[in-house]
Amino acid sequence: MDTDPSAEIYAKLRDYCTKHQMELTEENFNEVLQLALSEEEYAQIFLPDTIGGQVERLSMRADLLMEQGRFAEAIQLYQDGLRLIPEPKSTYEVTLWFLVAIGDAYWHLQEWEHALPYFEQSKEVLGGQENPFVWLRLGQLYYELGDLVSAQQALQTGLEMEGEALFEEEAPRYLQLAQARPD
Repeated sequence: MDTDPSAEIYAKLRDYCTKHQMELTEENFNEVLQLALSEEEYAQIFLPDTIGGQVERLSMRADLLMEQGRFAEAIQLYQDGLRLIPEPKSTYEVTLWFLVAIGDAYWHLQEWEHALPYFEQSKEVLGGQENPFVWLRLGQLYYELGDLVSAQQALQTGLEMEGEALFEEEAPRYLQLAQARPD
């Protein structure tokens, strides 16, 4: 059975952080990657420049469409960018950005059932487990789809990671569920 490269990278990151008594955060993620991984492993995480430029241009255009509220058009561009990422996609940090962006566009369209698979998949990509926004949106999607047990678990994970600040611009019901005691 082949080992999941992203699982190996996570293990190395965890070991490095434990050994050096540091916490892995969004702010230090890239720095810790560079310190914890070999040059070859680090190079596997980031796209070659030829693809990176195309992906960046698509992402910028899609981000602009999101700002304009043109979510369906943004989804198409984000999906185009995601298709450019080589396999295994889960080892590239940019994959997380695209999955979250697509899921978030569906979130804004209130297409919960379309958004959910992107956020579920994002947990399996490099950096996804450590991303509070992933857990917030997962919890919100589970809530909107009627799975309150999963919603509460995901929202509590986000709350533990980032605190109440994560919920500042969200409907109060999500923070209330995150703070409620599980049944």
